[in-house]
Parts: sequence; C-alpha cells; structure tokens
Amino acid sequence: MSIKPPSTIRVSIPRRVSYERAAEFVLSKKSWIDRTLAKLKRLAESSSHSRPIVAEQAVDYLTNRINELSNLHGLPFNRLSIKSQKTLWGSCTSRNNINLNINLINLPRELIDYVIVHELVHTKVKNHGPKFWSMLNGLVDNARALDKKLKGYILPSS
Repeated sequence: MSIKPPSTIRVSIPRRVSYERAAEFVLSKKSWIDRTLAKLKRLAESSSHSRPIVAEQAVDYLTNRINELSNLHGLPFNRLSIKSQKTLWGSCTSRNNINLNINLINLPRELIDYVIVHELVHTKVKNHGPKFWSMLNGLVDNARALDKKLKGYILPSS
C-alpha cells in the first residue's frame, strides 16, 4: 500500500489474497492512512506559502551549510552529492560520501541542520546504535525530537 500526493491511495493485492482480506488489511491501516494524508495536507499548505527556490540556490546553500557544520564539529566527509531522491533526506556511504536530498531546502532550517549533522555523524559511526545517538546528542540539542519532527514531512514523489 502506498500514498502519493495529493491523496492517491494505491493497494496492490497479490493473486493469492482475496479482495475481502485486502479490504480488511486496508481498514486495519486506517490510522496510518489518516496520519499520512494529514501530513500531505500540511506539506501542501506549507509549500504553498513558501517562495520557490531555484535549484542552484538550494545546492549552494546545502553545500555551504555542510561545509560549515563539518568544520564546526570536526567531522570531515569525502564527497557531497545533492540530488532529488524519493525515499531519503540524506545518506552516508562506507567511503564517507554524503548524499543530500535537494528537497531539504523546503524544510525548516533546524531540520536541514539536523539531517546534515546526522549524516556527518555517520562518517564516524555507520549505524543507528547507542554510540551513534550518543554522539549525535552531543552535537544537536533534542536529536530524537528533531528525528520525530522530520518524520512528519513527506518527500515529494517526483
């Protein structure tokens, strides 16, 4: 099951599953569907109030900001890629190459910084275990709360 903006719900039913069983599954996910549709509505409302940002400006901002935060926290990275991704706000490879989603530019500044520092911490700790969260909490106030807040934003599907 997936939801695409603005409010399209898609359900794929395997051949061996009856329509009735699929309908029961969808009904069991009603609270998730309602939450996701509410997030999409909030996203649409917030983006309609923001001014459009040229991609070049977004790349410049994100590049400058990761360099500032990398230097500030002493967390060097190898290479930066900024692209439009459908499923991730950011990632860090085993070679310490960092990928940032250009759509970060539409988030509040505190969440942009959170994602950047989150990925910079992955240059030292490659998982989300206690050591990772301890290090992240030492660099970002309320990291868990920011992580939860970030989950309230949906990535554009295109």
